[in-house]
Amino acid sequence: MEEKEKNTGKKKLSPRRIIGILIILIGIGVCVYPLAVQAYNKYRQEKMLEEIRDEIEKNQAAMLTNPPEPTKEPAIEPTVIPTLTPEPTKSPEPTDGTSPEPTGTEATGEPTATPTVTPEPTATPEPTATPTPKSNRLNGQEVIGIIEIDAIDLIYPIVEGADSAEIGVAIGHMSETAAIGEIGNCALAGHRGGYSGPYFKDLHKLKVGDTIKLTNILGEEFEYEVSGSMVVEPTEVWVVEDTGEGKAVLTLVTCEEDGAQRLIIRAYLKEK
Repeated sequence: MEEKEKNTGKKKLSPRRIIGILIILIGIGVCVYPLAVQAYNKYRQEKMLEEIRDEIEKNQAAMLTNPPEPTKEPAIEPTVIPTLTPEPTKSPEPTDGTSPEPTGTEATGEPTATPTVTPEPTATPEPTATPTPKSNRLNGQEVIGIIEIDAIDLIYPIVEGADSAEIGVAIGHMSETAAIGEIGNCALAGHRGGYSGPYFKDLHKLKVGDTIKLTNILGEEFEYEVSGSMVVEPTEVWVVEDTGEGKAVLTLVTCEEDGAQRLIIRAYLKEK
């Protein structure tokens, strides 16, 4: 009798309750998953930046140990004119008793032309390119530097190229534009945020006068000052073309929130 009462005191989980618990667990998982992915990607990004900074330090140390030699013009050797003495030509003796006709210089009174030998120019050796790191965390993309914007707490590696493979893992440099720190328009493209990281999500918060720092793979730092922003259509490619001002310009490109237009940030290299 007591055993029967104990059994009747236990509550069984109904199918509805089980389904309700599963829905709650799935909801918690859906909420936690993006945060977990972002935390993991931030950890990967920090490791990635460590690798790139280590490579930059190695490049700097190599340049201090073995500074590049200035390009020298190949030495021009003096033209060598060899002295060629022709063998005397023996005139045939006449058979009719007349005097033989003079030959060579005796006939014309002019010296025989001496050939000139000119040495071939020595080829100048091509400079050796600096090795560029290709981090596994960047899917083997070619790293060319780092971008830092303190105003929006942004720091990312810059890779060469702005296709989906490149901007899917970092900020991409448009290959047809000027290099970091060079005269011309250096254009960088990035996503407007996602599970992989914020990228250029907060780019719209930049104000005139804010600083954007770019560091190339040799450790050279370049600071640009924001001059303004604009929203353009995707077809307006003039924003990444050379401005013709003869200055070092930086253009950051990302999508507007609706994805239909492009947000452009324009900056100019600060004078040192």
